Amino acid sequence: MKPSLFILGVLILALAACSSPAEAPPLSTEVEPTQAPLPTNTPPPPKPETPPEPVLFYDGFEGGLDSTWEWLNPNPERWSITPEGWLAITADHPSVIGSEQEIQQVNLLVQPAPEGDFTLTARMVSNPNENFQQAGIFILLDGDNYVSILSAFCEFCLPDNGGYGVFMEGFKNNEPLANGMFLPRNPDQTDLYLRLVFSAMNNTVTGYFASAPDQWQQVGVIENVPTFFQVGLGASNAPGPEGNQNDLQALFDYFEISTQDTPVHSDSPVPQPTATPEPTATPEPTPLPEGLLFRDDFEGYLQPGWTWVNEDPKRWTFTKNGWLEIMGDNPAFYSEGTIGISNFLSRDLPEGEFMITAHVKANPNENFQQATIYIFEDQDNYVALNIGYCQPCSTQGPGFFMETFIDNNPFENAYQIPRDPAVTDVYLRLVNQGGSLTGYYAIEPGNWQRVGAFGNFFDFKLVGLGTTNSSPVQVEKDIIAQFDYFEIAIPE
Repeated sequence: MKPSLFILGVLILALAACSSPAEAPPLSTEVEPTQAPLPTNTPPPPKPETPPEPVLFYDGFEGGLDSTWEWLNPNPERWSITPEGWLAITADHPSVIGSEQEIQQVNLLVQPAPEGDFTLTARMVSNPNENFQQAGIFILLDGDNYVSILSAFCEFCLPDNGGYGVFMEGFKNNEPLANGMFLPRNPDQTDLYLRLVFSAMNNTVTGYFASAPDQWQQVGVIENVPTFFQVGLGASNAPGPEGNQNDLQALFDYFEISTQDTPVHSDSPVPQPTATPEPTATPEPTPLPEGLLFRDDFEGYLQPGWTWVNEDPKRWTFTKNGWLEIMGDNPAFYSEGTIGISNFLSRDLPEGEFMITAHVKANPNENFQQATIYIFEDQDNYVALNIGYCQPCSTQGPGFFMETFIDNNPFENAYQIPRDPAVTDVYLRLVNQGGSLTGYYAIEPGNWQRVGAFGNFFDFKLVGLGTTNSSPVQVEKDIIAQFDYFEIAIPE
C-alpha cells in the first residue's frame, strides 16, 4: 500500500530536523527600528559659512572722519567738513609721487588696504582746469608704488579736448606700469564717480568713472601691480613750470571699500556756493564781538593759528555735532626734556592780560587721566588747569586740579578740588590779570567756582589743549576728551 501523503510529510520533516541546526526562537511580532551607532570622537559638521558683507568700509563724511583714517603730510588749514557732509580738500603743490619712496602730497587721506580682492568707490566734485591739477582715489604702497584714477587737467595729454579728462596711472619702483590712460570729459563734468577694482589673483587694477550713477566707463587695466599697503584719496595742484593761478578744490561725498561692485550713493546734494563759500588756502577767521580776541567752535576744521605738537591723526577728529575730539595717550605733558603729550594743540597768546575759556566733556576715571588747558613759556615752565583723576591726591580720585611747574618741578601749593564722578561736562577758565593767574571751573554756564591762584612767575607765550592718560602703566580704557569751543578774551 502506498504510504499516505501525511506519513510522507512526517518522514520528510523528521529527516530535515536531523540534518538542520536547531531553530532560533521565534521573533517578536514587534520589530524594533534599527539605527547605526554614531561614530565616536567625530566633530560636528561645520556650520555653513556666512558670505562676507559686500561693503567692508564706508564713510559719508557726515560731520567728521572715521577713526580708521590717517592724514599723510597733514595741513588742517587746507581741509574741512562742509555743512552738507562733504570732505573738502584744498590742494597744495606736491603730487603723490615722492622722493626715495616718501610721499610728499599734502593731506593724502589713507587707511589700511583689505586683503584679497576689493573695490574702491568714491563720489567727487572737482574742477581741475590748470595743467596737472588732479584729484581722485589711490591704492598705494609708497610714493614709488601706487595706482590712481583721477579727474585731472593736462593740455599735452588731451590737446583735442582742451586738457579735460579722467586719467589712470600706475607706478612700480617709480617706473610707469603702463602708457598713459586718458579718457576725455566735458569741462562741465565736475561731479564724477570713480572706481578702482583690484584682482589679487590676476594682480591687476581696473579703473572706471561715471558721470551718472552706474553708467561706468572703463578707463584702463594696469597689470603686474605692486603689493599694496593702503588705500586713500587726495588732491594736488602738481604744478608745471608755469605754476598755478588757483588752488584746486576737491569735494568728496563718500568713500567705500567693498568686495564687489556696489550701487553708487547719489542722494547727497552738491554743496552750493551760496551755502558753502569756496574754501581759500586758509579759512577766514570767525568774526568776533568786542572784547573777544579769538574763538574756535571746531565746526569741522581748525581756525588759523593752531599748531599740532606730536600729532597722531588716528587719535583726533571732529565729531558730527561740531566738537574737537582727542583720544589720550600715555605720555605726560613733559617727557625727557620735551613736550611728550600726543596731539597737543597750541597757539600764541596775546600780550598783556587775557582770559581763556573752554567747554570740555571728559570722564577721567583712572589715575592721572586729565583733559587740560595749558599756558606756558616753554616745556619746563607752565601752568595746567584740568578735569582729572588722582587717587593718591586729597580728592581720592575725581577732581579739578591746578598746578604750576617751574623748571619742571611742581609748585608746592597745587590746588585740588573734589569732583562728583558724574560731572563730566564742564567749563574751564584761566584768567591772567593783576599779576596773578586764577583758575576756575563751572558745571553750569557762568556759575564759576575758584580752583586756585598763582603768581605770574614767567612770561606766558603759548596756550594749548591736551588730553592724556599720563600713566606709567597701561590703562583699561584711553580717556577721550571733547572740546566744544575755545576762546581768548580780555578779562572782564
